[in-house]
Amino acid sequence: MKLKQEDIQRILLAKAIETQPPETALLDAQAGEAATRNALYQIRTGTHGKSDPAHRQALLERRAGLLLEQAWRKAPDLKRLLHRQSNTSLWLWVFPLAALLLGFAGDRIADPYRINLLSAPFLLIVLWNVLAYLWLLSGPLRRKSAQNTAHADATSLLPTGLSGWLLRPSWNSHADKAAEKAIAHRFWADWQPHVRPLQGLRLQASLHLGAAALSLGVLASLWFTGLFTAYRVGWESTFLHAAQVHALLNGLSLPAQWLLGLAPWTLEQVQQLQTWPQSDEHAGLRWVQIYSVLLATLVIVPRTVLAAVCLARLRWGRDHMELPLNTPYFQQLLRDLGSEATTVVVHPYHLPMDEARREAVSAHVRRVYGAAAQYELTAPITYGKEEAFSPTPAPDGQAPTLRTLLFNLAATPEPENHGKAMRRLNESSGTGAKAVWLLGHDYAQRIGSTADGQLRLAERLRLWQQFAHEYGLEAQRVDG
Repeated sequence: MKLKQEDIQRILLAKAIETQPPETALLDAQAGEAATRNALYQIRTGTHGKSDPAHRQALLERRAGLLLEQAWRKAPDLKRLLHRQSNTSLWLWVFPLAALLLGFAGDRIADPYRINLLSAPFLLIVLWNVLAYLWLLSGPLRRKSAQNTAHADATSLLPTGLSGWLLRPSWNSHADKAAEKAIAHRFWADWQPHVRPLQGLRLQASLHLGAAALSLGVLASLWFTGLFTAYRVGWESTFLHAAQVHALLNGLSLPAQWLLGLAPWTLEQVQQLQTWPQSDEHAGLRWVQIYSVLLATLVIVPRTVLAAVCLARLRWGRDHMELPLNTPYFQQLLRDLGSEATTVVVHPYHLPMDEARREAVSAHVRRVYGAAAQYELTAPITYGKEEAFSPTPAPDGQAPTLRTLLFNLAATPEPENHGKAMRRLNESSGTGAKAVWLLGHDYAQRIGSTADGQLRLAERLRLWQQFAHEYGLEAQRVDG
């Protein structure tokens, strides 16, 4: 399932909130169940099946939104987790700007009045970029599996501590409550595997832009200084001879020869440059043009293209993030969200609904109809006043999926009372199903857990089932 960055952040933050241990929990389990039910009611299946990816995605997003709304009312500071980026977001532009200024202010190739054709800074820029391209080309050979490929990024070249600092979030949790701190740490632990490849792409783009900016700064320095200075061109070396320098300079000037139509340098010309002769007014301009074409074709253009590719992959990755649906949390959540959105209206018959009985009914609804089901307990039907029983609409005003009478299994079914309630139920309008539910806890406690007691319990259950069948209804016990 592919989601956008902001959507997967919200879902993972909801997961972090929901999976906290009881001692630091911000929301209780009932909040998660309510969010599941409400999401299923607000986003109906419609023309799509329950297994349709778009429908499941909408349910997950809506459920996360409902949980976050509750959490933000208790801990508004948690909103910050969705809007903070890691330190690499800042370095995407700071590093290239610093490289541009460094190239402009720190480079003079030789000095303000001379162009040294064997300038160490210039040759290091060329060598560094050539090695960088070789490293990128060797990438497929260095990756041993598809998983390594997915997570290979520029941060793998950095020491572990520096990589962790760059990829850590720029926010720090200053929450006073332990729950908020625990949620922040859990969220970051879940979010880091998703954001790490993206931050790696952002860091790669920053490095590419920095390399291009450094070369651009060097060229800007050359051209700007040339406005006020007449360059002298030459070279000097303790270890290199003219023939070796001749081959090197012809290699470096190949792009200019191809693009500007310059003739290759002769050995005699290179030998003359070793003496730093007084050059004519066009010699300095010629070598500035050669260096400009070389850096533009070897560094500035390729690095800018690589940075653009990284940023394009970054934008695509933000819109196509994978949710780990194979983990137990999401497997359970998808099972709950895949259940039918059932509406159950329960009419207790002469049965006060204490907490234990309510929990028994609620557990039965969840167990049989899934977390999507909603139910409502109406006011109990008074014994002997069955004629006043008039089934009410469902909570949302729609016909319920199921309308059921709830009896105590300890009672003996009577046609003039229990039967009359069943007839009133059958006479109610609506297309939903109708049934009889039985609470057997009281009766089971009274007769005990002996074999004879279990036999009597089974006989009483069959008696109710036969009685309900006479009215066209199915009876079942809901608490055992």
